Amino acid sequence: MGATYTRQSSYTDGDTITAAHTNDEFDQLLAAFQASSGHTHDGTANEGGPITKMLGTALTLGDGTSGTDIAITFDGESNDGVLTWMEDEDYFKFSDDILIIDDEQLIFGSDSNVAISYDETTTDSLKIAATEGAGLAITLMADEGDDAGDEWKLNIADGGTLTLGNDIASAGSYVTHLTLTPNSTVANSTLAVAGNLTVGGTLTLGSGAELAEAELEMLDGITAGTVAASKAMVVDANKDIGTVRNLTIDGTFSDGNYTFDTSGNVSGLGTIASGAITSTGIIKTDNTTDATTTTDGSLQTDGGLSVAKDAILGNDVKLLSDSAVLSLGAGNDITFTHDGTTGLTIAATPISIDSTGELHLNSTIGDIKLQDGGVDQIAFDLDGTAGEVIMKPAVDSDDLVISQYDGTEVIRIEDNASLGLVGNKLNIANSSSDVIFKPLTDAKDVILQQYDGNEVVRIADDRRLYFFDKGGEYISSDGTDFTLASGGAINLTATTDVVIPANVGVTFGTGEKIEGDNTDLTVTSGADINLTATSDINVPANIGMTFGDDGEKIEGDGTDLTIASSNDLHLTATTDINIPANVGLTLGNDGEKIEGDGTDLTIASSAKLNLTATSDIHVPNNVGIVFGGDSEKIEGDGTDLTISANNLTVDAAADINLDAGGADVILKDDGTQYAAFTNSSGNLIVKSGSTTMLTGSGANATFAGNITAAFDSNNSGNRLRIADTEGTSAAVRTYSTSDGTGLILNHYYAVSGSPYMRYSDFVSNMGDAAATTMRFLTKPHNGNPTVALTIDNSQKATFANDIYSNGNIIFGGDDTYNATINYVDNTGGDHYLLFQTQHNGTTDDTLKLHANTKLATFSGDVDAGSYKVSGTTRIDSNGKFFPASINGTGKISFLNGSSAQGARVSSLYAGTTYANDGSAAGYVDVSGALVIGLGSGLVGYFGVVKLKKWLGYDDTLDVFGIHGLVGAFGAIATGIFANPMVNEGNSGLLYGNPDQVWIQIQSVLIVSLYSAVATFIIYKVISLIFGTGRVSEEVEKDGMDMAYHGEKGFDISD
Repeated sequence: MGATYTRQSSYTDGDTITAAHTNDEFDQLLAAFQASSGHTHDGTANEGGPITKMLGTALTLGDGTSGTDIAITFDGESNDGVLTWMEDEDYFKFSDDILIIDDEQLIFGSDSNVAISYDETTTDSLKIAATEGAGLAITLMADEGDDAGDEWKLNIADGGTLTLGNDIASAGSYVTHLTLTPNSTVANSTLAVAGNLTVGGTLTLGSGAELAEAELEMLDGITAGTVAASKAMVVDANKDIGTVRNLTIDGTFSDGNYTFDTSGNVSGLGTIASGAITSTGIIKTDNTTDATTTTDGSLQTDGGLSVAKDAILGNDVKLLSDSAVLSLGAGNDITFTHDGTTGLTIAATPISIDSTGELHLNSTIGDIKLQDGGVDQIAFDLDGTAGEVIMKPAVDSDDLVISQYDGTEVIRIEDNASLGLVGNKLNIANSSSDVIFKPLTDAKDVILQQYDGNEVVRIADDRRLYFFDKGGEYISSDGTDFTLASGGAINLTATTDVVIPANVGVTFGTGEKIEGDNTDLTVTSGADINLTATSDINVPANIGMTFGDDGEKIEGDGTDLTIASSNDLHLTATTDINIPANVGLTLGNDGEKIEGDGTDLTIASSAKLNLTATSDIHVPNNVGIVFGGDSEKIEGDGTDLTISANNLTVDAAADINLDAGGADVILKDDGTQYAAFTNSSGNLIVKSGSTTMLTGSGANATFAGNITAAFDSNNSGNRLRIADTEGTSAAVRTYSTSDGTGLILNHYYAVSGSPYMRYSDFVSNMGDAAATTMRFLTKPHNGNPTVALTIDNSQKATFANDIYSNGNIIFGGDDTYNATINYVDNTGGDHYLLFQTQHNGTTDDTLKLHANTKLATFSGDVDAGSYKVSGTTRIDSNGKFFPASINGTGKISFLNGSSAQGARVSSLYAGTTYANDGSAAGYVDVSGALVIGLGSGLVGYFGVVKLKKWLGYDDTLDVFGIHGLVGAFGAIATGIFANPMVNEGNSGLLYGNPDQVWIQIQSVLIVSLYSAVATFIIYKVISLIFGTGRVSEEVEKDGMDMAYHGEKGFDISD
């Protein structure tokens, strides 16, 4: 490349570099590159050193020329390697061997489906492997596989089964010809051939049986049921051979030649000795010789006898061998074995004997024994003492155990002659002449129960004999005293006398005793003596019972019983005092009498019947007190008390107390509940049926449903009155007028001593019955009602006047998620409308609309939809508006424009520097912005290209031409195009406010003057500090890089 490049210029310090010099130099460089044939990078002169590393992730070879192969040549000392991309063939061609080292793989498939590798370490073999769990298929094709039969596919399934198939039937559709299924036991491996198998040598079968080719030829081409020359004979489906001629039998029958005639008879002498005789008909013998041994009878065989169907024998079956076995089942599941010593053995798993009648086991001289594993376990001796059946273990020292189905032990008869019950927990044993009955576990009781499990007797571990259960009834002894205890009564029942020796008493407690001295019987009690009997207590006639002295005595004469008392007679009993039926107890005279007839008890009184008691008067369950007839009745069932009457009148001079004891007070009609009163923490709950209708809380009442008021003619409607401390009363009533029906909330109050009414009115179904309109009206005390609020069926609310709220307006109603609008009045300060949102209980200020400054302050993102705002304001691609990019003195407006413009977001920034037409942002619409933008371009072009040249001022960055002039034009044009629809209250010349143009001109002049004065002051200060405000002409010519930094920005000299 160096020979084709000619240097065009050389520079020294102070030379002027022109555009022509630079262009010529670059033209030479371009020509040199275009003429170059490239570098070899072989280390020779001007060719560059060898490339040892190429960075990057892609390398492209070739120029895309059609039909051109691309080759990479590896230049070796004596052998070269060439890798060629065959363009038309669409493959790589390797011109040399490819070596893949041990254990590395050649992988096929985008998911590494198949890998080829060589394993030298373990198997020293070439491996073709599929991925985990997948099978492997290898396809071998001839003639590109485009014809049927050109392809063979070798398949290895996951698990080892190998199949070989071909597409001979249809190209690409494989049919399995050979299947090889391996088995861990090699002898069980199988090879299945779908078609013919040709073996050139000897075919070895099984463990060594061989079939030679000549033997197989005898089977080749055989048709069943026919005979072919030099071939084997095969019967057909009917076991026939139809073409046998001149059958010569040599050695098959023992006595020479036999002739079969057309009638099927066999003539000849001797016995037919054949390997097998097969007949499709019946083989019958008319010989009636009975068989007594294995060598006589009408049918004899020296071998076995096989019968595929049922065999019916008309007489005995005899098994002559002492070890003969009769087997049943395909697997000899049941066997009957005869043994000359032990008899008949039946073996099966299990043995089930199903008899529709009795089952008899008869042993004439021995026992019937049950064995386990051939060992005797239980024996039944049926020939012992008359009337006895003896069951005993067949092995000495074994126990006899009876268990439940699940193995739970119930009874155990041990070898020591003891009886164990219930898992051997209870033991009955023999000790000398005594019988011992005891549990085998300490601290356990012995219990006798009835069939249904009810306990009868318990011998407890505390040496007590309990009756019924382990309670208060027991008998015990401590070696001295005998104790008979009862939790209730002790009943002594005997068929003769219970004799207690004289002067030996029966003591009850301590001071209570009964004792006789053979003459008198003395009953002593430290307190009362109570006589309780289930039958009569008989006292002989004219023998009395004296209490204290003869003044208190009971005596009978065989007819009348006289109870005499010198004072009051008190009858006290712990059980019933029985008076016979139709015998009354007369008090005074017959006017006051108590008498029963065996069914009813009648208490008669000629005047009042007074019931006076110091405690309760008990009436039994389901027994009522009837007044008049059964329709007036008081009755209890042990739980509920029922008072029945046609009309029930409860009249009390004081309070009537209903105490449900923590339950409900329920009202029923014919057994059906229609109301209930419930106590809830001291508050009343009223239920209609079983549903809560009213809930009380102190003086407050909450109705669960609607309240329907009764008709009140005085107010021309249904009315519900509510007490009102401010005026006379308040009421809620309905009314009906020509324009609908409604609900009136009346409030009466006094004005100057006269009652006036004001109300709100709620009206539905106004006009169209399908639409529902709700109206709220107000009525002053001296005027007509007027509509304040209307809500139509589309849920639109229309207020007739302003809405005043001293608090917040809340949307949502949820304490966790809602939105709030609140007016904040800071006295002497800012007044603003505050929008707040609450999320997860956290309240955030979202927007403030300031009344004084007319500013909108956002605390978060503002979603501006698809509209974008230029300038320093930023809205991302999702339409999110970021307030962080707005200057603090800026303003944000949300205004509704025309339908084509939609909602616009614009901003205005204040500052001392004009920038393009940004001063109009937030004040003009799209059409005004287009005009201002077009004018800004023309003004900027004039300032940079024309005005700068005419005036000759030094402005390297064209700050004045672009920013100054264009900014001034934009500011003045804002006074012309300012649109009040974009920024409310700000109008320009085109919208009826020509004064705004002069205001904008004044602002431009003031800002320009301020900028000029401030810049002049800054210039003078710098001149005083550094001596001058401008460099010399020489420095300007050479450039300030050399003057101030001692170097050049560009140096292209040699």
